[in-house]
Amino acid sequence: MAVEAFVNAGIFFDGRDLTGQSNQVALNRSHEMLDATVFGNTTRVKAAGLAEMTASVSGFWISGTLASGALDPVLHARLGGAGAPLTLYPKDADLGVAYMFPGVIGSLNSFGELGELTPFDAEFSFAPYEAVGVRSQARGVIGLQRTARTGATGNGSGLQIVGGVLSTQYLVLCVQVTATDSSDVELILESDDNAGFSSATTRITTGSLTSGAGGQSFYAHLLGPLTDDYYRVRWIRTGGTTFTALATFGVYTPLAA
Repeated sequence: MAVEAFVNAGIFFDGRDLTGQSNQVALNRSHEMLDATVFGNTTRVKAAGLAEMTASVSGFWISGTLASGALDPVLHARLGGAGAPLTLYPKDADLGVAYMFPGVIGSLNSFGELGELTPFDAEFSFAPYEAVGVRSQARGVIGLQRTARTGATGNGSGLQIVGGVLSTQYLVLCVQVTATDSSDVELILESDDNAGFSSATTRITTGSLTSGAGGQSFYAHLLGPLTDDYYRVRWIRTGGTTFTALATFGVYTPLAA
């Protein structure tokens, strides 16, 4: 194992690719530390409280319209609004690590010093994705890289989740459709008990998605137990000729009661 330069991260929010205007991203995960010290203790005793998951993104402000792909109108319109899927990864690699959670933009800052490139920074916090009742976040993998695809059907690489998904865990799928022509695309997360997926079972399906000018996203989870230990993302495209989408999946383990 070797250290690597941090040069090829990915940042996606609600079907929009923030990567090309960003040069810094930080993911912060923490738990409140509650003081459980009582009489007789000679050292402070702490108990883990509620979890918190946030992300900060910084880069360069570019003027433009929603249709042109500029991020300012997208982020401005979503400031303090409903949660939407956020996907982050440190390296663009098939089955490389990815982090996904429904996020809400809590702050958005723009403009800076005279003579310098115009900056922006945005802060995202975890927020329930009420559209489908999703309240989970996950560390997972890139099941389908963000690459333009022309095939009517196809699938990404398979991943083995040793031990499957336990009864206390959730299988999570996050999709960011960043571009299509007139295509509709459906993505399916499926599982099997073998690496060849000879008897694959559908676990989560997105239904029909299309990006148009604005991008589209999807986030859902499925409660275990799931005894299958191999998982992959498959797609079905109808109409048009091409689409571009990023699909990530993983497992979420809630805090013990």
